[in-house]
Amino acid sequence: RVAAVFTYTMAFAAFAWTAADTNVIVVTLLAAAIVAAAANAMLLLKSPTSRADTPLSYVAFAFLFAGVIASTAIDNVLGNSLTWLLGTLAAFVDFPLWTMSPLARAVGSTVVCTTMAVVALRRDSSAATSEVAIAIGGGVFLPLFNAFIEVMNREGFIEIRRTQALLK
Repeated sequence: RVAAVFTYTMAFAAFAWTAADTNVIVVTLLAAAIVAAAANAMLLLKSPTSRADTPLSYVAFAFLFAGVIASTAIDNVLGNSLTWLLGTLAAFVDFPLWTMSPLARAVGSTVVCTTMAVVALRRDSSAATSEVAIAIGGGVFLPLFNAFIEVMNREGFIEIRRTQALLK
C-alpha cells in the first residue's frame, strides 16, 4: 500500500511538472487518490486484518483513474498514454486483494479497459490504435489474472492453515 501512495504521488508530481495548464479538477482528483491510498496504508498498519482495505483500494484507484482521464484534455505526460493504468490496477488493486469476488474484480477491470479504449479513440492520436489494442488485451487478460490470483490465494490460505495445524 505504501508503494501505491508513492506511485500516486509520482503521478501527481508528473502532472504538476508537465501540465501545460493547471486544471483544478485534475489536481483535486489526484490529491484525493493520494489521500485515499495513504488512509488505506495507515489503516493496514493499524489493523492488518481490516476489511476496509478493498473498498479503499478501489476508491483510491478510482480517483487516480478519473484524474488521469480528466488530464487527457490537457497536454501533459500523465494523460499522454493511458496504458500504464492497467499495470497500476493489476499491481496495486487486484494483486494484493483476495477479499473480493474475482467476478466483481473482472467487472471493474472491464469498465477500466472499456473507458480507456473509448478515451483513446476519442483523442484520435497516432497511438490510439495501440492504446485500444492494449485496453482490449487488458480487458481479456485482467479477469483471467484475477481468477488465477484467487485460486493461488485460496491454495496459499489452505497451506498456511495446514502448517498451523501441524505445528500445534
